[in-house]
Formats: sequence, structure tokens, C-alpha cells
Amino acid sequence: MLSGHDHIYERVLRDDNGDGLVCPHFVCGVGGRPLHSFPSSGFVAGSQVRYNADYGAMLVDATDSRLTFQFYSVAGGGTRIDDYTICRCVGVTGNVDGDPSEMVDVSDMTAMIGFLFFSQWIPDCRPETDVDQSGTVDISDLQMLIDYLFDAGVMPDCS
Repeated sequence: MLSGHDHIYERVLRDDNGDGLVCPHFVCGVGGRPLHSFPSSGFVAGSQVRYNADYGAMLVDATDSRLTFQFYSVAGGGTRIDDYTICRCVGVTGNVDGDPSEMVDVSDMTAMIGFLFFSQWIPDCRPETDVDQSGTVDISDLQMLIDYLFDAGVMPDCS
């Protein structure tokens, strides 16, 4: 969900219907006019990133397999403040990055590390990302990817 109007930048991740899938909400209203301030407390549930220090804009890059949202401030000639990626589901367990070739490779491990340790994105494709099929995407899924990639482990079928 993308919106402007409020004169701030904020990324909110919410699961409003309780299905376990998070919907990203972006408010990117820092393109002009006076900037608004944030409250000192009581932020919107799921608020991940908030910015109102300077004006900015969002760059959205779309490919067959992913959408990448990057928010830049005009500060310093263009400073990246936030980035978030949504990958396309392709139906192959371990294909965390949504590569349309459906290959499970080191880029999937990198995507899993980005999610687990740096919150760079939220996995949209639970069957692909929940490698051990436990119902939770966690470090054990990363371990299964590592085992598969480097020790010829077995990748379960996500269908």
C-alpha cells in the first residue's frame, strides 16, 4: 500500500487479517510542503521506519520476480534511508529470493540472512521461505538452506 498526504516517511508492516502474511504500508509524503513531526509515543502498530528530518522521494524498481522500494532523503545529495523488497512466489521450497529460474542458490541464503538479521524484507512466500515447514521462519530455515547448499542436504517439497 502506497500513500502520500501526511508529510512524513513511514514504513509500516501489518497483518491486519491475521493470515500470517504481512502487508507493507508506505507513507511517502516528504516531497514538498512543511514536514510534520511524529508523536513522542503511540506510534502506529507495526511501524518499522520513520523519517521526517528532510525532504525525499521513493524509488520503486519492479522486475518479474521482485518489487524493491527505496526511500531517499535529499540530505547529503541523496541518502538512502530505507529499503524493502517483496519477492514473487514461485513454488519452490528454499527459493527465498523469488528467482524465476526456481534455482535454490547462495542468493537465497543471502536473502534469508537479510530477513533474519537485518529485517530488510518480510517473506511473502511462506512455503518457499519456511524451509523446514515449521510454521515459523527462523534460524532453523537458514540452517537447512546452508545444509542444502554446502552439504548436499535435502530440500523438502513445498507444494
